[in-house]
Amino acid sequence: MSCCFSSLFFFWAKAANLLNRPLPPLPDLEISKETIVRVVDALQIWLHLALSIAHDIAIENNFLLFLQVVGVLWVISYICSLFNFLTLIYIGVLLRLSLPVLYDKYQNNFNFHG
Repeated sequence: MSCCFSSLFFFWAKAANLLNRPLPPLPDLEISKETIVRVVDALQIWLHLALSIAHDIAIENNFLLFLQVVGVLWVISYICSLFNFLTLIYIGVLLRLSLPVLYDKYQNNFNFHG
């Protein structure tokens, strides 16, 4: 998507230069400090979890956990071999955008608490 935006902006700028028009405005990318802190905190939690799993496998010789990690990585590898990477990203974006809407619409059918 960013490649498409970049090429579109490039052609727009070239056309504006040829026609003596002003260049298109560039959007400002501003990320707040709170957003960065939340992202870093989430990444720190995931990294700590991954390192604790690696510690359990390497130091404590947890063979069952090792087999679980190998199995999960094999399943991910198998699923990714069936699709192109961009196709997986597209499917993920579609699911991310459509599942909350479907859940809000059919929330009564998914009530798991009785």
